[in-house]
Parts: sequence; structure tokens; C-alpha cells
Amino acid sequence: MRADPFAVPPSGRPTGERHQGGTIMARIEGVDPEHVADGRIAATLAAQAERWGAPLLNHLLYARRPAIFHGARAMWAGLDASGLLAPAVVALVNRRVAALNGCLF
Repeated sequence: MRADPFAVPPSGRPTGERHQGGTIMARIEGVDPEHVADGRIAATLAAQAERWGAPLLNHLLYARRPAIFHGARAMWAGLDASGLLAPAVVALVNRRVAALNGCLF
């Protein structure tokens, strides 16, 4: 039986590495949400923490480069505003892209 390369280890925390014949991918640390200078980024991370208990890991990474953070947020806002895809479809696309990239969502 082949091991699942996306399985969460017993610690419950993803390691950011894929094994069992897959690749090993280094992970970049995200920002500390308590020390973000950009007010819009800080507000977004705080709202995520309030809603989900912690800021989303991908947003902590994007926040290392504010222009990338704002671009990614603009993409999601555009998808929401366009009405071309139902919110459930947007969520499914997001999860599928994460899986293809080897990210634990």
C-alpha cells in the first residue's frame, strides 16, 4: 500500500515535506501577525484570526511582500464580485489548486 504524501503527521502539524517518492519542498516562514506594518494586511490577518482562530498560512506568507498580498486579495475579491463562479465553486477550485501544489489546506 502506498503512503499518502499529503497525510498530516502524528503531531498534527504539517511538515511541508513530501516523501515516499515525492519531492521535498522547503517551506518559507510567514510573517508574525503581531508585527505587520501595513494596516490593511494587519486588519485582514486579525479578521481571519477572529473568524478561524488564526490567520491563514498562505496569507502569512503573502504578507512577506505586501504587493503580492494585495494582489492575491484582489484576485479573490474579483472572483467574489464577478459573480461568474458560485462561492462553492471558488472554494473547490482553491482546494484543488492547493492539492496540486502539495499544500495541506
